[in-house]
Parts: sequence; structure tokens; C-alpha cells
Amino acid sequence: MLFLGFYFSKNKQNVILHPKSYPNNWDMLYNLKNKQLMKIRNILLSLMVVASIFSCKKDEKPHDARKQAIEDNRAIVNYLDTHYLDENGILRTIKAGERPIRNDINSKTITENNIDYKLYYLTVKEGVGTYAKDIDSVYISYSGILLDSTVFQSKVSKHWVHLANPRSRYNITGFRKGATFFKSGVLKVNPDESFYFENSGQGYVFIPSGLAYRNRGTSMIPKNSSLIFKFNIKDVKAVKIEEK
Repeated sequence: MLFLGFYFSKNKQNVILHPKSYPNNWDMLYNLKNKQLMKIRNILLSLMVVASIFSCKKDEKPHDARKQAIEDNRAIVNYLDTHYLDENGILRTIKAGERPIRNDINSKTITENNIDYKLYYLTVKEGVGTYAKDIDSVYISYSGILLDSTVFQSKVSKHWVHLANPRSRYNITGFRKGATFFKSGVLKVNPDESFYFENSGQGYVFIPSGLAYRNRGTSMIPKNSSLIFKFNIKDVKAVKIEEK
């Protein structure tokens, strides 16, 4: 009589296949080997994914913030030369010799990470109240636009924004500084106690990517994108700093 026996080791536990259960033993051996092959395949696939990620990162050129700042400034200046402000306060592409907004633009140099950036702004209405500081809270409505005119965010409803909040979505240098370029308006209260603001400061701020989301971008904003914010500053709540 021919003796058949098999020995298989898995996780330090011995599995002995006896000849009396020959058909079932083959199934067990087949299943165990399949499980091992699946594990090996999964490990190999994981290694391939990790290797491809590192390969992509190796091929990526390091971000040159200074070079990007020059490119951003060139793109923003080109936008200022090719757009005008219509009678409704909306930026439009020049088509018939309209006055470019560059003729009415102001700028401020902001230094960040040892790089000088130009933050351009266009005042539509200066406002009659007070200027905010970049640590204050502002009652504001705004819209965010890319240089290709894509609107990536719009807050038509008015709400309070604390400019110095590090966890805020608005905590980018260009937004914080830009909100300080226009004065607040005047609060008016109706007999029914509802309220509104008159003569609030309005305008546009043109932000290079180095003062925005840099080479990270967001789900709505491609990396290295310069941004345009249209501000309407209703009210300012000053933050008091206690002297030590």
C-alpha cells in the first residue's frame, strides 16, 4: 500500500495531511497556498505603489518660490493691463480701448519668507469708517476669482471674519492684508431693528500665489495660482491688545 503524507507549516503551526482524507487534504493545501499567494501579491502591489510615488517625487522639480514670484507678478500686471472696470464695478476684458485698471491701481510690498511680493489693489469705494488691522475682525462679503475669471468662492451673505484666526480658511497673507485696504461703512438701523450699512469700502485685491496657497493649492484652486478677491467691508471690530 502506497503511503501518502504531506506536511505544511503556516504561522508556526503544523498541518499534517493524512492519507485517509486525501481529497479534502488537497483542498486544504490548495486553499492555504492560494492565501499565501494572495498575500505575496498584495505585498508586491504595495511595494510597486510606494516605488511609483517615490519615483514621481524624485522627478518633480523643487519649488522655486522666487522664480514663481516673478512669474506671478508678470501675470498679474498683464491682467491689470488687459482689464477694465465697467459701470457696475465688474472687471471685464478690454475690447474697445477701455481704460485699463492698471492706471488706477495701488500696490504694497509684502515680505514673506525673505521674498518681496507686490500686493496690488483697486479701490472702487474707499468707505467712510475705519480701516481694519490684520488682527481685527471684519464684517464682510467677498468673492474669490482666478486670473482666468473662474469664480472659486463667493460669500454674498455678510459674516464676521477674524483675520488673525490661524485655523480660518481666510488665513492667507494676501486675504488678511487685503482686507485692511478699505474702510468700513456706516451702520443704519431700521425701525423694525433690522440693519444695513451705507458707504462701505469696496475694491479688488490681486494676490500672488506666494501670499496665497503657494504650490499646494486647494480642491478649487490649482497650485501656484494668483488670486483676485473682491471685498465689501461693512464693519470692523478692533482687537484690543493689552500692554504688558
